[in-house]
Amino acid sequence: VDEPEMSLENVQWVVVDETDVLFNLDFQESTHMLLADIAAAHGSPVPVIPSLVLSSTPDSEATATSIQSISYLFNFLLTSATIPTSLATYLSNYQPSLIRLASPWLHHLSPTLCTAQTSWTGDVEHRICRIWAEDALMRSKTVTGPGPIKLSKLLIFCNKHSKVEQL
Repeated sequence: VDEPEMSLENVQWVVVDETDVLFNLDFQESTHMLLADIAAAHGSPVPVIPSLVLSSTPDSEATATSIQSISYLFNFLLTSATIPTSLATYLSNYQPSLIRLASPWLHHLSPTLCTAQTSWTGDVEHRICRIWAEDALMRSKTVTGPGPIKLSKLLIFCNKHSKVEQL
């Protein structure tokens, strides 16, 4: 991460959306460096936690010997639809005073929404083409005459930056 192009000393709120992603192995080093830079700009430096320690389990020797709770002088808000074990461990070890709010509707989807899940090992591009081919087939059976084919709208969630780049 390069030197910031703006002053960080006046930052009053840090909101981390998609915390589960920004604190996973793909992004955690950059996320922690940015938080440490903001804390240092506030005159309260914090240690940058090595990735090895962050990816450790709670019982591991690395975390057991080096855990130090981190306090920021700015307001710190994390949002996430999921809390994987590694994130829960980080929060318990380094942010124990954070208040956790969870909604009972955390994963509530509209009943009219058609959902499908596939493993990454499957061919996602092939699946998209198949869905759109089914749309074309359905239109050919129900509509006569020329006209545009209304393709399904798709929303694809990937939990790794590398997978987004591949897609």
